[in-house]
Amino acid sequence: MVGLPCRPLGCLVPNAVCVATAVLQAFELNSAANRQRFGSAGSFEAVVKSSASFRMLLGPGCKTSLSPVEGAEDSVKVAVVAGGQTASFVFDLVKSATGQYFTDGVRIEC
Repeated sequence: MVGLPCRPLGCLVPNAVCVATAVLQAFELNSAANRQRFGSAGSFEAVVKSSASFRMLLGPGCKTSLSPVEGAEDSVKVAVVAGGQTASFVFDLVKSATGQYFTDGVRIEC
Protein backbone atom coordinates (compact mmCIF):
# COMPACT_ATOMS: atom_id res chain seq x y z
CA MET A 1 0.00 0.00 0.00
CA VAL A 2 1.19 3.49 -0.83
CA GLY A 3 0.12 6.56 1.15
CA LEU A 4 -0.44 9.76 -0.79
CA PRO A 5 -1.61 13.26 0.12
CA CYS A 6 -5.00 14.01 -1.41
CA ARG A 7 -4.25 17.47 -2.70
CA PRO A 8 -1.81 17.06 -5.62
CA LEU A 9 -0.12 20.41 -5.03
CA GLY A 10 0.51 19.80 -1.35
CA CYS A 11 -1.25 23.03 -0.39
CA LEU A 12 -0.80 23.76 3.28
CA VAL A 13 -4.09 25.61 3.56
CA PRO A 14 -7.09 24.45 1.50
CA ASN A 15 -8.06 27.79 0.01
CA ALA A 16 -10.20 28.40 -3.07
CA VAL A 17 -7.19 28.65 -5.44
CA CYS A 18 -5.67 25.43 -4.12
CA VAL A 19 -8.96 23.53 -4.42
CA ALA A 20 -9.67 24.90 -7.92
CA THR A 21 -6.18 23.92 -9.08
CA ALA A 22 -6.50 20.44 -7.55
CA VAL A 23 -9.89 19.95 -9.24
CA LEU A 24 -8.49 21.06 -12.61
CA GLN A 25 -5.55 18.66 -12.25
CA ALA A 26 -7.91 15.83 -11.31
CA PHE A 27 -10.16 16.65 -14.28
CA GLU A 28 -7.15 16.41 -16.62
CA LEU A 29 -6.42 12.92 -15.25
CA ASN A 30 -9.76 11.68 -16.57
CA SER A 31 -9.88 9.71 -19.82
CA ALA A 32 -10.89 11.62 -22.94
CA ALA A 33 -14.30 9.91 -22.84
CA ASN A 34 -14.78 10.88 -19.19
CA ARG A 35 -13.74 14.51 -19.83
CA GLN A 36 -16.22 14.64 -22.72
CA ARG A 37 -18.97 13.20 -20.51
CA PHE A 38 -18.34 15.83 -17.81
CA GLY A 39 -18.01 18.61 -20.39
CA SER A 40 -15.85 20.92 -18.31
CA ALA A 41 -13.73 21.11 -15.17
CA GLY A 42 -16.56 23.13 -13.62
CA SER A 43 -19.06 20.33 -14.17
CA PHE A 44 -16.55 17.83 -12.79
CA GLU A 45 -16.06 20.03 -9.72
CA ALA A 46 -19.84 20.18 -9.17
CA VAL A 47 -19.99 16.37 -9.16
CA VAL A 48 -17.05 16.08 -6.76
CA LYS A 49 -18.49 18.67 -4.39
CA SER A 50 -22.00 17.15 -4.52
CA SER A 51 -20.88 14.02 -2.66
CA ALA A 52 -19.67 14.03 0.95
CA SER A 53 -17.42 11.07 0.10
CA PHE A 54 -15.82 12.75 -2.94
CA ARG A 55 -15.44 16.04 -1.02
CA MET A 56 -13.15 14.19 1.39
CA LEU A 57 -10.55 14.12 -1.40
CA LEU A 58 -10.37 17.94 -1.26
CA GLY A 59 -10.22 18.24 2.52
CA PRO A 60 -7.32 19.29 4.72
CA GLY A 61 -5.25 16.54 6.30
CA CYS A 62 -6.70 13.88 4.01
CA LYS A 63 -4.62 10.70 3.66
CA THR A 64 -4.99 7.97 1.07
CA SER A 65 -3.75 4.44 0.61
CA LEU A 66 -3.82 2.45 -2.62
CA SER A 67 -4.30 -1.26 -3.11
CA PRO A 68 -5.00 -3.54 -6.07
CA VAL A 69 -8.51 -4.74 -6.87
CA GLU A 70 -8.59 -8.52 -7.04
CA GLY A 71 -9.43 -9.71 -10.55
CA ALA A 72 -9.34 -6.20 -12.06
CA GLU A 73 -5.82 -5.27 -13.15
CA ASP A 74 -6.96 -1.92 -14.59
CA SER A 75 -8.53 -0.78 -11.31
CA VAL A 76 -7.15 0.49 -8.02
CA LYS A 77 -8.81 0.78 -4.63
CA VAL A 78 -8.27 4.08 -2.83
CA ALA A 79 -9.00 4.30 0.89
CA VAL A 80 -9.37 7.85 2.25
CA VAL A 81 -9.24 9.12 5.81
CA ALA A 82 -10.04 12.78 6.48
CA GLY A 83 -11.49 14.61 9.45
CA GLY A 84 -12.21 11.38 11.31
CA GLN A 85 -14.23 10.04 8.35
CA THR A 86 -13.30 7.17 6.03
CA ALA A 87 -14.31 6.36 2.47
CA SER A 88 -13.25 3.81 -0.10
CA PHE A 89 -13.27 4.25 -3.88
CA VAL A 90 -12.49 2.03 -6.86
CA PHE A 91 -10.87 3.91 -9.73
CA ASP A 92 -11.18 2.23 -13.16
CA LEU A 93 -8.23 3.16 -15.36
CA VAL A 94 -7.49 3.13 -19.07
CA LYS A 95 -4.05 3.23 -20.63
CA SER A 96 -3.46 5.73 -23.43
CA ALA A 97 -1.42 5.06 -26.55
CA THR A 98 1.48 6.89 -24.85
CA GLY A 99 1.33 4.55 -21.84
CA GLN A 100 -0.20 7.05 -19.40
CA TYR A 101 -3.12 5.92 -17.24
CA PHE A 102 -6.33 7.96 -16.99
CA THR A 103 -9.42 7.60 -14.81
CA ASP A 104 -12.32 6.11 -16.75
CA GLY A 105 -14.70 5.80 -13.81
CA VAL A 106 -14.91 5.94 -10.03
CA ARG A 107 -17.19 4.00 -7.69
CA ILE A 108 -17.73 4.65 -4.00
CA GLU A 109 -17.58 1.38 -2.09
CA CYS A 110 -20.20 0.85 0.59
